[in-house]
Amino acid sequence: MGGYDLAICGWRAHSALFLPGIAPWAGSDAAAVDLHITRGAVPASLPGEVVTGRYMRIGTDGRVLFDVPGIGAYLIEAPDRLVVSPHADADPQDVVTFFKGAVFGMLCHLHGRLPLHASSVEVEGRALVFAGEPGAGESTLAAAMAAKGCRLLADDVTVVVRIDGAPWVAPASRLQKLWQDSQEALGLPAGRSLRTVQDRFKYEHQAGVFLADPVPLGAVFHLSRAPDRSEAILERQAPGQAFHTVWTNIYRDHAARTLGLAGSLFVNCGWVAGSVPCFTLRRSDDFGGLDALTDVVAAALERPA
Repeated sequence: MGGYDLAICGWRAHSALFLPGIAPWAGSDAAAVDLHITRGAVPASLPGEVVTGRYMRIGTDGRVLFDVPGIGAYLIEAPDRLVVSPHADADPQDVVTFFKGAVFGMLCHLHGRLPLHASSVEVEGRALVFAGEPGAGESTLAAAMAAKGCRLLADDVTVVVRIDGAPWVAPASRLQKLWQDSQEALGLPAGRSLRTVQDRFKYEHQAGVFLADPVPLGAVFHLSRAPDRSEAILERQAPGQAFHTVWTNIYRDHAARTLGLAGSLFVNCGWVAGSVPCFTLRRSDDFGGLDALTDVVAAALERPA
């Protein structure tokens, strides 16, 4: 069987396409394939489709279609089958970048996993998840902690899985996406340029230390910016607020609800919020306090329940 055997967040994937940046499968050759990725033509539309998101459509037959200008089209035919039709002039790295975001997030929903729009690192054997408002600095905080030797688990999409009844984080990728000001503040070399928004540049960065095995979830942090404060403020969330934090950070939640998954999302959010501490973390509006911020996060693990 030609193609590539890859490891994607604990899954064994067999891909007809070369997907740069995704690790090769290192498990048993006898393991079942969880995801088949083929190259082929995809339809321009789906029956009775509902448009949800900028590039995504969901058909009444349960299939999900993404059509991204300049990159390609992706058709999720079933939870274990993905068809990719790259544009003729698309950069393969752009093809895989979009796959690791929206497409991967929807595959997680279809497999019953809980994808969160968040970054995560491993600290002392536990996974710390950083979610928050747009621009709150989740990726920057994860990169700062990775620069201190913590192991990166995921950037942008953090996947929570159930192992023996407890929530664990399944590592996704060692690649991060950082805005230019974050990359410069951390003293990191600029990687491949990803996009430009209002004269701001975003780059790929490969974390030096990455963990491939699942890690038990230790805490969830919801970040926000506090321009009028110079020091980080950390507050433990009450149960209702913790549920809200998890619920509002579900990756592609509207699309998942369109697929009829609202009930399982509700159950999974309550399970996560009730299993680990959730915190509100307000940080200053600049990068001067990153060292202190990482110390505050690490110290949160020592707080009594």
